[in-house]
Amino acid sequence: SALRAAGQPVRKICLPLIVTSAAISAGCFLLSEWIVPPAMLRLQKVETVKIEKSALSKMFLESQWVRGADSILHFKKLNQLERSLVDPEYIVLRNKVDVAQIVHAHKAVFDGKKNVWTLLEAHVTHFSESGELSASTRQTIFLTNVSSQPPKLLREGISSDLVSFRELRRVLNESSSGGAAMASREADLYQKLSAPWANLVFAFFALPFALRDDGLRVGGVPQQNDDANIVRTPISNVGKIRE
Repeated sequence: SALRAAGQPVRKICLPLIVTSAAISAGCFLLSEWIVPPAMLRLQKVETVKIEKSALSKMFLESQWVRGADSILHFKKLNQLERSLVDPEYIVLRNKVDVAQIVHAHKAVFDGKKNVWTLLEAHVTHFSESGELSASTRQTIFLTNVSSQPPKLLREGISSDLVSFRELRRVLNESSSGGAAMASREADLYQKLSAPWANLVFAFFALPFALRDDGLRVGGVPQQNDDANIVRTPISNVGKIRE
């Protein structure tokens, strides 16, 4: 009301509030996307290993199969903290039926730039079209064509706070295309998107109440509106009005 009484336009009054709310909302979203998931994983490790004195094996998820384009990726354990696969096995198919390659490795990591899983210190076994063993080689790095994060990461009992919005959306898309029902995780996805931006929404809700015309005051004296023109009484005449 003070700014309106000073003659400031509504747009100039609202703009700083909207910009500030948008900046806060964007900051909250970035924190939930990049800071919260790794921090929650660290917290889980501290609670599991140092506080509960449990085995580190509780930080691992069990065996899972993930399908790619004419390939299958299998792993024995998923290290949540490092986001790596333990003892992965990668099978490359020929014509979607015959086995062309079988790759064994001790560890696999997700390449964020190429968006695929990468096997480290891989042992590659090649098979001919007749199904006979043709060659065996070793490669330091072996790129797969599997781009999906394992859906097992989102099994019941694992909080959605451990993954980002992008990862959660990608896994939900892959799970839904495979016919899996993950309704509870869809709610978590919408919550990850809506919660940070709620501050901006509430700012728009607050503006009408902040700008409502309930009688402007100048020098402590209520003033009356005459159409769009506001009659302003000089402060020096306040005493006369009260008399």
